Amino acid sequence: NLKIKNFFVQLKNVSLKKKENFVTNYFVSYRSFLRILYVEGYIQSFKILNKKLFIFIRNYYNRSLFLNLRILYHKNKQYKLNLYKLNFIQSKNLNIFLSTNAGLLTHYDCKKLKLGGKVFFIC
Repeated sequence: NLKIKNFFVQLKNVSLKKKENFVTNYFVSYRSFLRILYVEGYIQSFKILNKKLFIFIRNYYNRSLFLNLRILYHKNKQYKLNLYKLNFIQSKNLNIFLSTNAGLLTHYDCKKLKLGGKVFFIC
């Protein structure tokens, strides 16, 4: 978990510096996060070479999409959303990423699959 939090802190710091790409060490636990960030359009692409991860960040009107990133998954305090609470969330500008039994999903996918989970981060 600490590796994943550090990964998202690095993403936020790179976006604050207005860089378009960065390199970090690759861990297998990053795979599901990279997949969902790529599918949702937050990163343009990524490459894995010799245990190094190269990430190319997507900018929208010269502004990074990670500027609004908030990590909400903490060991001591966890935010859980069930299907009832998810149905009341109507946000067009924010994506809520949840850790569920089916893996890491957005709140839109959780509504479709009728799942709840723990809030991991908001972007």
